[in-house]
Amino acid sequence: MKKTLPNNLIHGFTLVELLLVLGLFTIIFALSNISLTGLIAKTSTQEFTQTVISDLRRQQNRAMTGDAAGGMAQAYGVRFETISYILFAGDTYNPLASDNILVQLPVDLQFQTINLPQQQVIFSQQSGEVFSYASETDTLILRNTTNNESVTIKFNSLGVITLTP
Repeated sequence: MKKTLPNNLIHGFTLVELLLVLGLFTIIFALSNISLTGLIAKTSTQEFTQTVISDLRRQQNRAMTGDAAGGMAQAYGVRFETISYILFAGDTYNPLASDNILVQLPVDLQFQTINLPQQQVIFSQQSGEVFSYASETDTLILRNTTNNESVTIKFNSLGVITLTP
């Protein structure tokens, strides 16, 4: 005679069922992790590019109208380094000036190419035009070292900033 267990004692999953479910979860997790890594890197590049553009436009606006503290309009500029940039006042960059503002790039971003006179762009007082503009030295390339995505930031003589992915 065959022994059967009561229904309340037959619970659980077989080893094959558990391994199958764990395998499916592992595959789903791996695929989502791969796709999210690229998305995060792309978002980081786009987000920080907008920060750079915003800082450039703020310096240009300050050159045209003066600063928020009621100061007179004067030239304002941005000096670029490989892993940072510095916002400064005046028509020349002074590394010892106390009002310089240093902005560090995130660890996965760097300025790959800085094709600007003396690695800086200066906006002229009142007009906001690029001081000493030359069309052969008017670009800046921001590169993401994680996914090699790059964005080119280009200036024209009037201070208009354009992006090229």
